[in-house]
Amino acid sequence: MCVYVAITGASSGIGRALALAVPFEQVTLMTVGRRRAEVGEWVEADLATPASWPRVSARFAAAMSGRRYDRAVFLHFAGVGSPHATTVEASLDDYTAAVLLNAGAGPVLGKAFLSACRAVRVPATVVMCSSPGAATPMPGMSHYGSGKLGMEYWVRAVAAEYPDCDDVRAIAVVPFAVDTPMVREVIDQPADLQPVAALLRAAAARGELASAESTAAEIWQLVVGGVRSGTVMPVGAVPPELRGA
Repeated sequence: MCVYVAITGASSGIGRALALAVPFEQVTLMTVGRRRAEVGEWVEADLATPASWPRVSARFAAAMSGRRYDRAVFLHFAGVGSPHATTVEASLDDYTAAVLLNAGAGPVLGKAFLSACRAVRVPATVVMCSSPGAATPMPGMSHYGSGKLGMEYWVRAVAAEYPDCDDVRAIAVVPFAVDTPMVREVIDQPADLQPVAALLRAAAARGELASAESTAAEIWQLVVGGVRSGTVMPVGAVPPELRGA
């Protein structure tokens, strides 16, 4: 089986772990981001800038038309937790960039990927990275949590548009307490600004953060295992009460 895989945010964290653990023997891997990943063809793009989205979309279309693939997978793991400030006090420029990346890039590129695959009849799976912050409003996270919640809605809407269709599949994963640079950045924030910082700090001290590598393995298992389109699945250090959700 020849598989095309595209990953955003592949230079660090879960995205990096996904890129290093692609489970397919015959694969063409493309990574998208501001920094070059360790593996795969690199498309340099700042996804907080909408002008970059058509260029990345064109690369999807070119890849699909240039070679026959049996399957295609797009994993969108680019995101930013900053600015770590209340909505009123955050820099407008930083806040705008965060909203565009966290809320805009995923649905636009996901649509472009599905359309490129649909045009040449290649079965496609899109995996969006959500967050526990999508379910729990927190100070200093309005740009982040709202974007993640929007991606969960996008996944469910795409699934509703193509019910019982294996050729168009969209899922979201919700990483809990995974040891990534973004989580370490949150841990360093004052607890009054980031209430979750103290919880993550305590989990890290107890050695209870999940590794990016083990979380990536969970995600690839969902992709390969054919989880149903529209699924929003917790991964990582999932609280016991949410396991099996």
